[in-house]
Amino acid sequence: MKRAMIGILTVAAVLVGCHKEELKLGQHYKVDGMTVKVRDVADSRCPIGADCITEGDATVYLNATDGKESHDFSLDLNGSGNPKDTVFFGYRIRLKDVTPFPDISDESTMKDNDKKVKLEIIKQ
Repeated sequence: MKRAMIGILTVAAVLVGCHKEELKLGQHYKVDGMTVKVRDVADSRCPIGADCITEGDATVYLNATDGKESHDFSLDLNGSGNPKDTVFFGYRIRLKDVTPFPDISDESTMKDNDKKVKLEIIKQ
């Protein structure tokens, strides 16, 4: 019983410090004193229905600020050029997904301005 209670408390502690957010271009999310904003999205992943030489990647350009300092940075979904996560102001910011996945038969999935960015923000 004691082990089960420790396990439950550990899971609860982890969940309290973890925020999962889905943001569109220009939107921001505020946690404690930090704000994360999506500045731009560049999705070059190989679309469904296309034949590509490489799988491509999705790069998200973000800004993190605590009101005193501001940092522009980018995260790559597949980690081909930039990291998938970084740490600012005591929070790990991790890129989890960019949706919708490009599909050659659906033009709306190809527009970077309509992409949704899924971030996981974890207190360190």
